[in-house]
Amino acid sequence: MVTDVVLADGATLSFHTMGAGPLVVVCGGGPSTTFEYLLDDLQPLASDFTLAFHDYRGSGHSSSAPPATYTFEQLAHDAHALAATLGFDTFDVLAHSMGGMVALSIALNYPMSVRRMVLIDSSPSGVSSRMAWPTIKALGARRFAKVCIRGARYLLWWRWRDDSEARTRARFSIMGTMQEGAPEHREEVRQRELFADNDNSPYLERHAATFDVVDDLASIQTPTLVVYGTLDAPFVAGSRLLLDHLPNATEVRIEGSGHHPLVEDHDYVIAEIRRFLGAS
Repeated sequence: MVTDVVLADGATLSFHTMGAGPLVVVCGGGPSTTFEYLLDDLQPLASDFTLAFHDYRGSGHSSSAPPATYTFEQLAHDAHALAATLGFDTFDVLAHSMGGMVALSIALNYPMSVRRMVLIDSSPSGVSSRMAWPTIKALGARRFAKVCIRGARYLLWWRWRDDSEARTRARFSIMGTMQEGAPEHREEVRQRELFADNDNSPYLERHAATFDVVDDLASIQTPTLVVYGTLDAPFVAGSRLLLDHLPNATEVRIEGSGHHPLVEDHDYVIAEIRRFLGAS
C-alpha cells in the first residue's frame, strides 16, 4: 500500500513500507523510474528490517514540486523527513544508481542519522572531466566502439525529433550499452527498467552531470558497502572513487554483472547486504 506524507514545503511524498525492525531507507535510481523496480529484489530483507521505499518529489506517485527543489540535497532532506515520519532517529540507507547521489547527500547533511550505507552501482560524481576516461578504460575497445555506434545512431535518427518515449529509450540505450551485463540476464533486467515520465527527470539529469562530492567523502565516517558489477563501466569508475575516498568502505565486486547485481547475482548480493547491515 502506498502512503503519502506532506513535507514542510507542501510537496507530497509517496512511500511504501514492508517488514519490521531497524529502518532502511531505499533510494532508487532514475530519474525516469519509480520505486517499484526494487520491491521484489529487496523483499528478502524485510524479515529483518523495515524497508521504506519512496518516490522522489516529482516522481511516480509523489507530487510535483518547484523545479528549483529538484536537487539531490533536497531529496536528502525529504528522505530524512520520511524517516522522522516513520519514528526513526537513526536509519540505514540502501541506494542504487542515481540514488547513491541522494544517499551521499543524506550522509553529508545528516551524519549522525545514518548508521550504515549500501551503495549499489553508484558514483560520487557525474562530471565528465572526472568520469569520462575511467569509464572508457572500464569499457574496453570493443564496447567503446559499440557505444560510439549507438551514439551516432541517436544523433542521426533521434536527436532532432520531438520528445517521445521512443526517443528517450533510444538515448538511454547508449548508457545501457555501457552498463549491460551478461546476455542471459538482459531480458530480466529489461523487465525491471520501468520507464516513467517524471517531472523531475530533466532537472535531475542536469544536476547529476554537475554533481561531485569526491572531495567531501573523507568527512563521511559512515560504514559503507560498495557493491558494483564489473561490466557496469560508468559505475566501475564511480565505485573506484568511493572505495578510494570513503574512510570506511567495504567492496563487493560482482564479476560479470552489469548495472543490476540484485538481478544478476541476487542471492549473493542479498546475503552480503544482510551481513553488512547486521541482520539476525
